[in-house]
Amino acid sequence: MTKLTKKYWLGLIGLLGFMIMLWPNQTVAAAKQQTLNVQLSHDLISLDSAQAADQTSFDIMGNAFEGLYRLDKDKIVPAAATKAPVRHGQTYTITLRKNAKWNNGQAVTAQDFVTGFQRLADPKNDANTSFLLKNFKNYSAIQTGAKKVSALGVKAVGKYTLKIILGTPISNLAELLTAPSFMPVNAKAVAQFGVNYGKSSATTVYNGPFTVNNWDGKNNTFALVKNPQYWAKKTVHLQQINFIGGKNTADAVTLFQNKQLDVANVSGAVAQDWRHNKAYATHKDGTVWYLAVNQKRAALKNATVRRALSLAIDRQGLIQTSLKNQATPALGLTATGFKDPNTKADFTKGVSRHTKAAGTKFAVKTAQTDWQQGLSSEKIRGLTLNLLTDDADADKAVATHVQQALQTNLPGAKVNLKVVPYKTRLQRSFTGNFDLVLTSWRAPYPDPWGSLAILISDNNLNVGHWRNVRYDVLMDGLKTTATSKARYQNLAQAQEILLQDQGIIPLYEANDSQLVNPKVKGFTAGNYNFSAVSIAK
Repeated sequence: MTKLTKKYWLGLIGLLGFMIMLWPNQTVAAAKQQTLNVQLSHDLISLDSAQAADQTSFDIMGNAFEGLYRLDKDKIVPAAATKAPVRHGQTYTITLRKNAKWNNGQAVTAQDFVTGFQRLADPKNDANTSFLLKNFKNYSAIQTGAKKVSALGVKAVGKYTLKIILGTPISNLAELLTAPSFMPVNAKAVAQFGVNYGKSSATTVYNGPFTVNNWDGKNNTFALVKNPQYWAKKTVHLQQINFIGGKNTADAVTLFQNKQLDVANVSGAVAQDWRHNKAYATHKDGTVWYLAVNQKRAALKNATVRRALSLAIDRQGLIQTSLKNQATPALGLTATGFKDPNTKADFTKGVSRHTKAAGTKFAVKTAQTDWQQGLSSEKIRGLTLNLLTDDADADKAVATHVQQALQTNLPGAKVNLKVVPYKTRLQRSFTGNFDLVLTSWRAPYPDPWGSLAILISDNNLNVGHWRNVRYDVLMDGLKTTATSKARYQNLAQAQEILLQDQGIIPLYEANDSQLVNPKVKGFTAGNYNFSAVSIAK
């Protein structure tokens, strides 16, 4: 288990009612009104585990659904399951709790997990996180159409027993199953709502601590309401969480000061101004922000050009001028905090040291040399780039800094900012309508593979279409490499290849900064799990 478990998994999976105790030796009197008002900077995209691939959707799903296992501090603990998987060779047997229900009163059964996993694997759904199933028996054959989705290595044996059959070994199945993509799906709801399942709160059924209310698939103001059917409802304190959409930091602060928000997101100068206030909270969440580079454009397919772009950006300066919080320069696609079992040191920092900060350092003279060399090889004198970003304050500030850095440090570079709503940014990313796009990724479960796998050449999340055969071979080989030592050697080599070839341009590792009402207990900045949160008098 890794340090990142502590840093960011608190916010993603199921019930965490025993996790966060700010005053372990005190009893804090609860307010009668247990309603929380929270700013939502990015839109909710989907409640369908076969479609969601963005952090906001994962955060909301983590409150509305419950998977087989969850992470409690450094331990994997049963959630919808009753105990750890029982292994017999490549077959794992998982027993489900019998008191778990959907909010419509129906029992949560093994078939609901089969439905969820099969929908994730079904090529018709084009699920962005289906790659997490690569070790499951017949997954690859299903993707090519050689086998039907019913052949996937997951079976219901009776109502409360699930069998998972792997085609290739995996280091820790239970850890993988904590990912939000492995939530159950109510089979009857899918049959009832068809293609509309998960596209609104009314066309979704929930088995988690809360249900989603008043989300029509487009609005950014909706609520989580305590689920009366949840098996551990007695440990859930909040009755309702109201999400209020808003991307402007100044407006959020005003709402917070007027007691219309209990949790407000802050960045830049505003975060700096509040950093000594007792309401200010900050937390590194394991998200890495980076520039995806569209390599369908000829000049950007040139690795020398890509390296020049990266070398021209001062990441520490970016953080100091644009974010003004405790964010740190990114060292790769993986965040810091993963412990390498071979070296006992931080995996990401180790790769960065070994490569002498390849792909992430700031060196203007080298950047200019590479830039001229790259342009010359492409037989062009300059390059105009469209930089796509969404319209949250922090994202606009970062994109503006990148624009200025590239235009200042690279002669002949012109960067046009394309600022669009979050949903539009996602849509344009997947359709390739950009040259550079400011985007981010947080591993869906605590393992470096969960980050590095998104840049395998055929992964939908590889929006820049970077392709490296050696990288693909290494990552594919991890399917049959079960030992930690061999796995981490391959993972380290993959990260080295990615950085040396500048497959992406890593920028910074995020640090969530928020203003939190002091009466709110059990909440960690950036942690959108609300099952342990309460409001004191």
